[in-house]
Amino acid sequence: MTECLEICRELDRLITLGHQDASLLTALERKFPGLTQADLEAAFDKVIADRGLKLDPEQKP
Repeated sequence: MTECLEICRELDRLITLGHQDASLLTALERKFPGLTQADLEAAFDKVIADRGLKLDPEQKP
């Protein structure tokens, strides 16, 4: 679970810095060499949900 949180934080940071598409995947694979498709999907789901809550704080998760 800790690694998932680290991946989510890094993904959110990269998005904030303006990384897009393939550069996100490349950067994440560099930092987390054992990254699986499931890890990546979970991280994207969490970051998208968290960012949605920041835009609409009344939204229920």
